Amino acid sequence: MVGEEDCGPQFFTPERVRAAIAYQAEKEREEEAEKQAKIDNRARKALEKEDKEVRKQLATEKRLRKREEAQSEKLRKARERTEKAAKRKAEFEKKKALIQARKAELALNKARTEASKALNKARETQKSKRKLVESNLDGGSIPVAKRAIATNSRGRPVITPARFT
Repeated sequence: MVGEEDCGPQFFTPERVRAAIAYQAEKEREEEAEKQAKIDNRARKALEKEDKEVRKQLATEKRLRKREEAQSEKLRKARERTEKAAKRKAEFEKKKALIQARKAELALNKARTEASKALNKARETQKSKRKLVESNLDGGSIPVAKRAIATNSRGRPVITPARFT
């Protein structure tokens, strides 16, 4: 009752009674302090748990926001790549069309050149047919025809016998 071990008979003097009352009051204060400490601990733990939940929620939101930003960045880059590819393809098609136009123009020029050469050759053959002259050599009974193939530096026709052409 007093908080002391006593093997013999217990006598309660007024001093001992006051000590016992003080001891009981101290014991009750300690119990009350323990109860208050337990209540405070529970409150602190509840606050810590709540704080931890809030931090966890914030971290989740941050992670989701980062994920969304990364996804939107990825989509933006994919769009940019697609636009670049489309632009390159359009430029390639444009260059291809220009090359085809140049080839067609070259083929046309070549055809025109060949046609003009053929026309010139035809005109020359007509002219050369006109320039057949009779030979004044008396080698046989029939006069031999000669053909002008080219002209010399003075513009005169170079005549060769028809049998050599």
